[in-house]
Amino acid sequence: MGLIERLSPPPLRERMLHFSGESLAALKERARQELLAVGDAARAAAVTRFQALSSLVWCCITRARHLPPDQPTVCRAAINNRSRLRPQLPPEYFGNTIYAISTEAVRTGELLERGHGWAVAAVGRAVAAHTDVDIRAHVTAWTAKPVVYTLRYFDPNGVAVPGLGRRRRHRRRAGAHAGAHAQPQIWISTAS
Repeated sequence: MGLIERLSPPPLRERMLHFSGESLAALKERARQELLAVGDAARAAAVTRFQALSSLVWCCITRARHLPPDQPTVCRAAINNRSRLRPQLPPEYFGNTIYAISTEAVRTGELLERGHGWAVAAVGRAVAAHTDVDIRAHVTAWTAKPVVYTLRYFDPNGVAVPGLGRRRRHRRRAGAHAGAHAQPQIWISTAS
């Protein structure tokens, strides 16, 4: 393969979805309750809004694709390395340091059968495994054999969650500025 790779990628569809803080809190609580119901108190305590939302989207997209039940799927997410490095990067560091984490591959039938709480735990395990040691191992491996990532590196039956952003919004009350609040939003990319 040459330096330039000519791709004929599948159509990439992207959607921007907006969620209220209340709906995210309810989604997180539902995931927590599902994990508590199966006796996983530790995972239930560690659930974040990002994990609850990205795993729900993973399950919904997988269900909508009508894939065979034995077809493997993963959920990938962009994750910030900054706070995970030891020592942490200084605030003056210019640029981003992110990595795409992935859940372990699971059969679509198993994902849909086990439900949202299990998917949240799978995303949580991927996040928890992304430590300073893991980051440095990835950097060492990449510098030993650099590669430019293209679509062929990503599972076409998986779901990629590039990030959970927070868009600043302003409200006014009786003509006075009431300050800004963050509006949660998530970008979803699927390759099929």
